Amino acid sequence: MISPRDEEGFGLIHVLVLLAVISVSVTLYFQARNQSMKAEKSIDSSKSVLDANGALTAELTALVRAIQPAAPGCLDMALEANGRLLTKAFGTAKLTYTQDVLNDQWVAPGFSAASIHESSLLRTPAQRCRQPRFPQNASNPNANTFYFCLNISQDASAPAGSFLKAPFAFAEVGWNLINLHTGAPLSCENFVNIGSAAGAQIFYTVYWSTPMGAQNVFKKYTNTVTVGR
Repeated sequence: MISPRDEEGFGLIHVLVLLAVISVSVTLYFQARNQSMKAEKSIDSSKSVLDANGALTAELTALVRAIQPAAPGCLDMALEANGRLLTKAFGTAKLTYTQDVLNDQWVAPGFSAASIHESSLLRTPAQRCRQPRFPQNASNPNANTFYFCLNISQDASAPAGSFLKAPFAFAEVGWNLINLHTGAPLSCENFVNIGSAAGAQIFYTVYWSTPMGAQNVFKKYTNTVTVGR
């Protein structure tokens, strides 16, 4: 025969077991939720990298192929890039040549401009952007190196998680003109006249902001691509 004291003991055991089950269930739930959130962030990050690479590579390739002998020529490549819309943009992501990439005018409305000035990731490239390089001699094949920076405006119609929707972004672009057949450097004059052998080795790094909760996280992606006319 079970005494009232024994029944109280069984009742207490049942309560403790129930609490243990609830505790384990809650722990498993939050673990699964955190893993899901990490996976979503990883997908967003991968999408941003793919967008950054695809959009800028496509536009720089189009820029090289659009240069004509009758145009101002490759000495003005930064000006040629200025004002172009990114090929893979959904709406209005525009490239703007600038030496002041951290200027508040490049920040989308509603984004904290203070965060870009406080970012250690952006400080050094911003200093480099103040010293662009362009060939001064159109006939010298050893004067074939370009370096300049482009602001990338926000494309508000791009999907969430896309680099194109970043409220702040810019790119460092380095450019060497080469003969694709021999690898030899090309002068600007040869570049616009040599035909299919004309090409460019492009080195670029894209920097952009990604809002995460109350903070703004800055990311970068570096790529090298060789393109021909």
